Amino acid sequence: MITSEQAREIADRFIAEANARPRYGDDELVITGFAEHRFGWSFSYQSSRWVETGDIQHLLIGQGPVVIDRRDGSVHAFGSATPDADVARFQERYDAETKNL
Repeated sequence: MITSEQAREIADRFIAEANARPRYGDDELVITGFAEHRFGWSFSYQSSRWVETGDIQHLLIGQGPVVIDRRDGSVHAFGSATPDADVARFQERYDAETKNL
């Protein structure tokens, strides 16, 4: 099991690795929120320019939350089409896998 601090470090590394790719030009991704769940944590992220300005032209689309599993720190990235449903399905799978533990 990992702690919330370790989950944040893992999420920060995920964002740093994404920022190292030239895909976002001179903009950077930043974590904009998180939530704790039975399975672990979900972290939302977005363009730093959008966070700073609120200008929709800087809003990134297509990325959903990144989920960190509390059991082993594994990272699961989701798309933006159905992020709440994706997190709910991940929770259901986690509950099924840990039911008899």
